[in-house]
Amino acid sequence: MSRHLKDIHTLLKIMDELRQATNEKVSAPALYTFLQVALEPGISQQKLAEAVNITMPSLTRNIQLLGKGGRTQGAGGHGLVEAIDDPTDARRKLVFLTPAGRNLVSRLVSLLTGSPCTVESPTARQALQAAYGQMHSN
Repeated sequence: MSRHLKDIHTLLKIMDELRQATNEKVSAPALYTFLQVALEPGISQQKLAEAVNITMPSLTRNIQLLGKGGRTQGAGGHGLVEAIDDPTDARRKLVFLTPAGRNLVSRLVSLLTGSPCTVESPTARQALQAAYGQMHSN
């Protein structure tokens, strides 16, 4: 299998796993948001928006989708990320994976590497960085 086809296959596996976890299609920016939070736990919303190259309103929608849900009735989220107040600056929010989000990342990394590993392992970080880089280059 050519390198390009392997990259596409890897991305499809990631998208499928995320789709199964959320029971719906997830946009590329939402996927980038999720992976960036996995790579940088505790990232500020501003830095996250810049890293993913989206506007703050788009980021807020992604966090609501991936997090606990929107402000409207029935707009439940998927519980994969959470935004908390920055203890050093109440004007900022920091974004972290929830236990469900860390579990999903572990499953994604297992798909990518072919062996189980935890979110915190160097192998997980390398696999996530490679997948994120592949998505941005395609």
